[in-house]
Amino acid sequence: MKNILEDLYQGNLVGRKEIVSDDPAYQEAIGNLIRAEDALRAALPEPKLRLAAAFADAQMELTCLTERRAFVTGVRLGVRLLRAMEEDPWAIA
Repeated sequence: MKNILEDLYQGNLVGRKEIVSDDPAYQEAIGNLIRAEDALRAALPEPKLRLAAAFADAQMELTCLTERRAFVTGVRLGVRLLRAMEEDPWAIA
């Protein structure tokens, strides 16, 4: 089951390939990120820029791990809810 959930998360089983890129809030967040990165590049000398990049990479790695765990936890919760509804359809009302 774990491999199936990870495959689903990675987009290997359809589901994650449709990123919310058309969402205006998503577009605004991307714009904010690009502007902040441009400002950092202009303001920091090369050694500090490498440090900032290393920090961003570490943050992204942690975010990806957290997002994957939240996805798997959410799917498991959904399955538990479906099982509960099968046992007693009025249990979740």
